[in-house]
Amino acid sequence: MKWYLFKDALMLNRSDGALVRITALVKPGEEEQVADDRIKQFIVAVSPLLPGYLPN
Repeated sequence: MKWYLFKDALMLNRSDGALVRITALVKPGEEEQVADDRIKQFIVAVSPLLPGYLPN
């Protein structure tokens, strides 16, 4: 992703960019797949909201 930020700065004269990192705690005794599913549900919920806060 940093490459795209650099390319936009160089080619489009844009320096506004953002990276969004989403993490989840894997609870003791919990399968990683359960935490992964939780992340996926969260991404589906917030994806429509992000364009209002991030540069296009």
